Amino acid sequence: MPRSQSGKKRDKVDSEQLTRAVQECVNEGIALREAVRRYGVSKTTLIRHIRSFKNSGADRFTYSANNNVKQVFSKNEEEALTTYLIMAARLHYGLTKVEVRKLAYQYASAKEKRCPDTWNEKKMAGKEWLRQFMKRHSNLSLRKPESTSLARSTAFNRVNVTTFFANYKSVLSRGTFSAENIDETGITTVHVPPRIISPKGVKQVGQMTSGERGQNVTLIAAINALGNAIPPMLIFPRVHFKANMLKGGPVGSIGAANPSGWSNVDLFYKFMQHFANRVKPNIEKPTIILLDNHDSHISISTIDFCKANGIMLVTFHPHTSHKFQPLDRTVFGPLKTYYNKACSEWMLMHPAQPITIYDVAELIGKAFPQAFTPLNIQKGFKVAGLYPFDENIFQDHEFLASYVTDRPLIEKSNSSSDALPPASADGLPSTSSDTSLVSIRTRSVSHHP
Repeated sequence: MPRSQSGKKRDKVDSEQLTRAVQECVNEGIALREAVRRYGVSKTTLIRHIRSFKNSGADRFTYSANNNVKQVFSKNEEEALTTYLIMAARLHYGLTKVEVRKLAYQYASAKEKRCPDTWNEKKMAGKEWLRQFMKRHSNLSLRKPESTSLARSTAFNRVNVTTFFANYKSVLSRGTFSAENIDETGITTVHVPPRIISPKGVKQVGQMTSGERGQNVTLIAAINALGNAIPPMLIFPRVHFKANMLKGGPVGSIGAANPSGWSNVDLFYKFMQHFANRVKPNIEKPTIILLDNHDSHISISTIDFCKANGIMLVTFHPHTSHKFQPLDRTVFGPLKTYYNKACSEWMLMHPAQPITIYDVAELIGKAFPQAFTPLNIQKGFKVAGLYPFDENIFQDHEFLASYVTDRPLIEKSNSSSDALPPASADGLPSTSSDTSLVSIRTRSVSHHP
């Protein structure tokens, strides 16, 4: 039944009362009006069920709901459609609401289903069908996807992940180490405003920020698998660093300046010295640092310093840090959230004043302890399979996106997890390169295992 514009809902049928009313009308011959009055059921509903009971030839009436008489797809067909939508999302080619409605119409046409006239007119399923479909399948939801580059989708495959874990396991087997993770993130003076209470009917609602484009301050952080973090390093977009730039920042943090606001070889070397002063690694008590392959991380000066101080560097495969980097997985996200909240509160307390780079350290000082908690840090190492060590942490479906390219893998894997899912035999588009009745966005996608 279509949703009522006035918000009215059809009254639910009391199956017990309806059963008694049908039995008395058929077996005892009481009048319809009397049965309606006595059991409080709808007259038209009672007439329909009495007629159905007589036509069935059954000895005893049994109530069964009949609210899906106009449902286009069967339960199995909807399950097949659901499976396809989940697979498309895991391939990083998920469908929008409009595309799902078009796909449903094409699916119905391929199955020669009887569709509402509006479907045939618009060549897509209706909005109400999609709403009810999503309601029936709770494992589906409307989400805003994260932008994932083709390089990341390609690089995160079973071969590269297996190679990294083999290298990491080899290093761990040499002795007892403390696992550390170092990474950078950018903090801007223009924050993202939170949701606010506003009047209805207004199409555009504004919230005060410092400007249209902000200045970037780089934060370099280090955490370990036990849930600890050392004070960060802040790199300001200036030629010369001044101590007052760190006013209100996290206790023990250090600062530096670079006109671009980003890290470089010299600044990262300075942070490694800061790291060594805090962690105190040595040849007898070495430590492992997990980090990406940024140019500033693999300079000769840094490598020599790490060798002399008992620091072993283990780098992630390029374009896989979004899965392996603990800071990216569970720490930097909350940091940005708490930082934006602190910026919003600052703007309320300082009307008509913009946030400058001289205020960033203080705002980070409020957000840092809330984001760099032992629980968040430990969770980051766990979900990446780094600590506790779990080389099977990533499921097969997480590698599916690497198949949606024409780029071959580095080497052939004999693992059964590299096998593609079988083609669909129910009329839905296949996730392989085989020709199908319907394809994502009316185009086929090829896979090369």
